[in-house]
Amino acid sequence: MSDANIRIPADARVRLAEALLTPAERAEKARVVRREWNGCDPNDAEQAELDAQLDRRMAEAGAVRP
Repeated sequence: MSDANIRIPADARVRLAEALLTPAERAEKARVVRREWNGCDPNDAEQAELDAQLDRRMAEAGAVRP
């Protein structure tokens, strides 16, 4: 069987590569992007606390109705 080369735009290549990532690889990539974007890189315990805080705030917001 012979090989073939196909040229595609760089953005299409990136989308294709990202589609092949495992969930763990996607999560790690998201952490890297978030850290580069705003410096946020919580560990598991910090993330759990942030999630709990968000849940509390969402519950409070839902409880207040006009």
